Order: sequence, then structure tokens, then C-alpha cells
Amino acid sequence: MEPTSVTAGVVTIRILFILLPLIMGTIHIFWRKNYPGFSKIECYFSYFLVIGVGLQSLLIGHLEMAQGELVATYIGWPNTPFLSELGKANVAFGILGVLCFWFKGGWRSATALGYSLFLMMAAFGHYRYFIYENHAHAATIGPLIATNMILATCLFVLLIIRSAASKKFSPY
Repeated sequence: MEPTSVTAGVVTIRILFILLPLIMGTIHIFWRKNYPGFSKIECYFSYFLVIGVGLQSLLIGHLEMAQGELVATYIGWPNTPFLSELGKANVAFGILGVLCFWFKGGWRSATALGYSLFLMMAAFGHYRYFIYENHAHAATIGPLIATNMILATCLFVLLIIRSAASKKFSPY
């Protein structure tokens, strides 16, 4: 299989993890829009956390831990124990994201903030590596990083709107 077709497939899956929460949230909103106390923002926030953070991170973490050599080849970096450690961090975020289905409030806020910062710092690290080391591999720069930044931005925006709507800017 050609590397470009693999990259296209991975990018398509990553885009699905952004579109699915939007689609599922919209369906859910039309289904339950007349329920008292129903929040559209909370609905989208839930789907982004469970699907965009939870399921995506579990999938990525599993691949990084179980298929380290394949992932290392795909990203153009050597297979090191660090990749397995990164997989464990992704699985941890995946579990936090899936648990957002049951846990509300501060749990969701902490999961969204932590994962968004994780994605943004990773993206900046990849861009820095690209600039200083001229490492321009399709899996470490370009559409994959863009999808991470889009997901992180969606989580940040939903978190801010959610906080403003609840008028709770203080954690106390």
C-alpha cells in the first residue's frame, strides 16, 4: 500500500472523529430539543469528549502500544520506548473521554482542557521539529496536525461557551 493512500486513510479517519460528534450532536439536539433543561452546548461537548477524545485516543493509544513499529514507520521516526509511553498517555485520555459520558461538570472541563493542551503542545512540537530539523513527514506535519488543532480548538470554544453560559468562571 502506498504511503500517500495510508496517509489519506488516516486523515479521513481523523476527520471523521471531528465530524461524528457534530453529526451525532445535531441528531441528538433534534431528538431532545423540547426537553426542559436540555443544553445544546452540553450535548455537543459530550459528543466531542466521548468520540473525539475518548474513542479517538483509545484507538491511537492502542496503535502506539501494540503496533509501535508500524506507527514509527508511518511517522518517519525511530521506534523507541517513548512511543509506547505516548500510547499510554493516549489511552489514559481515552478513558477520561469515555468516562465523560457518565461524569459531568468539572470532570468534563478538566478532560477537555487537558486533552486540548496535549494536542496543541504536540502540534507546536511537531512544527518546531519541522522548522529546526527540516523533518517534513506527512504524518508529523500537515493535515494530521491540522485535525488535532481543529479538535483542540473545538474543545476550547465549547469549554468557553459552556463556562459563559453557566456563569461559573471560578472553580470554587
